[in-house]
Amino acid sequence: MTQRIVDLTMHLEEGMQTFPTHWHPFVEITQLGRHGLENRETRKLVLGTHTGTHIDAPRHFIPGGATVDQIPLEQLVGPASVLDLTGFGAGSEVDVDDLVHALAGRCAERILLRFDWDRTLGTMAYYNDSPFLSEAAAQWLVDQGCRLVGMDTAMPDNPKNGRNGPKDSPNHKILLGNGVILLEYMVNLAALGQPVVQLDDGFDRAWRRVGLTLDRTGFTVEDRDRSQGVYFGVLQAHATTGVVGRAYAQ
Repeated sequence: MTQRIVDLTMHLEEGMQTFPTHWHPFVEITQLGRHGLENRETRKLVLGTHTGTHIDAPRHFIPGGATVDQIPLEQLVGPASVLDLTGFGAGSEVDVDDLVHALAGRCAERILLRFDWDRTLGTMAYYNDSPFLSEAAAQWLVDQGCRLVGMDTAMPDNPKNGRNGPKDSPNHKILLGNGVILLEYMVNLAALGQPVVQLDDGFDRAWRRVGLTLDRTGFTVEDRDRSQGVYFGVLQAHATTGVVGRAYAQ
């Protein structure tokens, strides 16, 4: 049987949308090495650990929680159930019964919440009006033994429950506090077309492998962030423009 590979990650580039707070920096890509001068081409990248498609490790919200390098690889790779929640529009809450219906008896160990919300990227509605899980739904996922929740929104929480809201990210704390890893800012979930997919997020034992696309050059850079967000490792250059993190479904 022929496998079809779908890239589920955002295109990283200067000017891309990032969460509008000072702890989420803008993406900067600066050329350093130049042909005709240094006779090689290299780039400097500036970006945050929560830029574009990324995972949240427990440390993001849980003091003393696990960092990305401490997450078992088996938690991130394997079969994932795709939940069609496209009927939930702006500001809608997904409750326990909704998850039970959408899951339809499939395994809850890894789930991908498909709202098709990536269509709002480039607008503030992406952050301010996204559908979200109820706190009871987040706890239900924990009770079902869920280990990974992916989504094509920026967060599992009600957008009103931010740092200065009535509650500060309760779903993040419920899920991360119970060791459930979050995979946020996903794209292209509509292209999967299957209720269960094989998720391959490109991790190896020491590094996260991220495909990097730059102008007419090829190089390898090593960098890693052991803190609360995405774990960058081997960056490999190809030929076009921009930077692409690779998380695949087959």
